[in-house]
Amino acid sequence: MVYYYIKKNDYAQPKVVYNRDKDTGGNPYREILSNNIKNFSGHYLRFQVDNNELIDSVSYLGDEEVIVQSLMSFVGLSIRYLNKLTQRYEHGLIPNISEFLSENWAICLYHELFSEFRHYMKNEILSSSVAERLMNRASEHAAEGQWM
Repeated sequence: MVYYYIKKNDYAQPKVVYNRDKDTGGNPYREILSNNIKNFSGHYLRFQVDNNELIDSVSYLGDEEVIVQSLMSFVGLSIRYLNKLTQRYEHGLIPNISEFLSENWAICLYHELFSEFRHYMKNEILSSSVAERLMNRASEHAAEGQWM
């Protein structure tokens, strides 16, 4: 069996950033896991997600070696990139997370330039005059109590 554990290095981040969850006794994390190990065959995959919806750690135990960089690409990534994994998992629609993340739609997540692409797109959107107008309009509505 092969075991990997990868955790985000966030020691410099203030603890205030992590909102404590009252439902989990103050634990700011929740887990999404898939355990398909039977007779020392299969895999165990666990994502630990913080209250900011970022993947804090990934654990893998299985009979097959995986590319560590693929697992590393998930750490620090918003769970929203994983094609509604949380909702589908909670409703029992994804029994095998590893197979789900091996489908064609997920290939871009493992590419070495995906992080750079996300950073580039974020900067492009933030520098857009249209996005600026939308954010200003949204903040005006929020300040007036129109959107709750």
